[in-house]
Amino acid sequence: TTPIMNSSEGWDKTAGDYDSQAAAFTSKFAIPLFNKATKSAPVSTALMIDIAGGTGSFSLSVARQGFTHILATDFSPKMVEFLAAHVKEENLSNIEPKVMDGQNLQVCDNTFDYAFNLFGLFCFPDIQRGVDEMFRVLKKGGRIGIATWTKDVGPMNIINATVHKLQPPQEGAPERRVPLNTPDEIIPYIEKAGFTEIDTSTHVDYVELADRDEWIKKFSSNPGYISAKNALPDDLQAKFETTLLEVLHEKYPVLPAKIESIALFTTAARL
Repeated sequence: TTPIMNSSEGWDKTAGDYDSQAAAFTSKFAIPLFNKATKSAPVSTALMIDIAGGTGSFSLSVARQGFTHILATDFSPKMVEFLAAHVKEENLSNIEPKVMDGQNLQVCDNTFDYAFNLFGLFCFPDIQRGVDEMFRVLKKGGRIGIATWTKDVGPMNIINATVHKLQPPQEGAPERRVPLNTPDEIIPYIEKAGFTEIDTSTHVDYVELADRDEWIKKFSSNPGYISAKNALPDDLQAKFETTLLEVLHEKYPVLPAKIESIALFTTAARL
């Protein structure tokens, strides 16, 4: 079976919760990534594509700045439904929401000035194909901006600590982590696709933890949370929430607290 984080069905199920809870946080990284990729001097008439854009964390943030046209895509129909509702609600004529797989974009070659992927690429079953598609749809001189997570992602570290508490890892067991979390891991994909002027940097932001039980309730529909819990035996799954609460008490004894996450930004050009 396809892992939940790699399937449109998995993201369809969590679309509502993602939109109401996670999107506000991932949106914080949108404009910093946009500014880095465009070198803070974008042309207002530039054509952009947002790939694996979910419910619009990136495209909505940028569209509000008044750019001419953003094709906002995701392979989850439910995610795109939520995005389309936001577009209508805000009366944004510069976003075109479309259901589309980032590994097989239904778009002509050499179409866009910019291509962005905000926290979606590491979910692709074929990462190289996803990067190759970004290269294909860009015009010559076009630029890309990709955000992935480093190892320092607060929510993921909390989940990993919970899993390890329930099931201590065997010596030499591989660490559970999100792919593409270092420059050394992502740059080969970018180079192989044909990009140049590759640059990486990090960007930090945080989510506030005010209520531990409420945080668990909100995060429990996240595919990363679900896949970590489902990988455990049934008896340990039954203890997952209570153990998670213990971990939150240990890591954040005083509330409110800041759960910090560090993103890796990668930009490059098609020359």
